[in-house]
Amino acid sequence: MKKLCFASAYALGAMLGAANAQDATAAALAILEGFRSADPAQITPHLNASNTLRHAAPAQILDMSRADIAAQWDGTILPPRYERTTAFVPFAIDGPDGLVSVTSDADGVYIALNLSLDEASDTTWGLRSITRVMPQTYDARASEPY
Repeated sequence: MKKLCFASAYALGAMLGAANAQDATAAALAILEGFRSADPAQITPHLNASNTLRHAAPAQILDMSRADIAAQWDGTILPPRYERTTAFVPFAIDGPDGLVSVTSDADGVYIALNLSLDEASDTTWGLRSITRVMPQTYDARASEPY
């Protein structure tokens, strides 16, 4: 399967400046950079409503499931894929030899940010979870929000 490196956090971050939460890619990059730098203040503005309530103390977000994987992020992501009010942004592959970059051709399961809109009329993407997504499931999702 051909994999496309979609973004480098350093290069894209320099172009975008502050993260635009209305753009799933920008929100994902800000969230991943926050995990990589262990900076909850960079992540908390990009939480969905239920995570905002669940993680009352900002540092708690660094303890969420698979946060340790996000902290090892190499700076690359695949383009978001959408299903209604959800966006999936892969940032690693959990393969036979452990975690590898999404730019590799390794077989395995994507590790992805699961971003959501709190309701259909919401326009800002917020972190719901860090999840596992089968490549064929990712490929079957829409490349544009709907």
